[in-house]
Amino acid sequence: MLTISCLEGEVILGVDTHRDTHAAVLIDPLGRLLATETFATTRRGHRAMIAWAQLRGSVRRAGVEGTGSFGAGLTRALRLEGIEVIEVTRATRVGGRHRGKNDTRDAEAAAQRALGPGDRRAQGA
Repeated sequence: MLTISCLEGEVILGVDTHRDTHAAVLIDPLGRLLATETFATTRRGHRAMIAWAQLRGSVRRAGVEGTGSFGAGLTRALRLEGIEVIEVTRATRVGGRHRGKNDTRDAEAAAQRALGPGDRRAQGA
């Protein structure tokens, strides 16, 4: 089990991928939203996203929606940096269709999935 001191400074990246831009969010190990940003789907955009995330903390894992399609290039770039990539499947929209699509919310959900069910220490606290 990781202690809070082990997690100090760690951030988890979540990405909702698209053809032209990727929506990115960072959460802390307690699942709290820290930052959001949008990046181009180019190599330069991938490098900018990784640098943006690393300026905010140690990035060890990332939840990426669409690793085999629009997120394939980003997935390669993250892995080259030694970041574990957790493939996240698109969330179902049943029951939430009336709210519409929200890229930031989808990216945050990807980060939460990468955080994992046993890691979310803020729940119930």
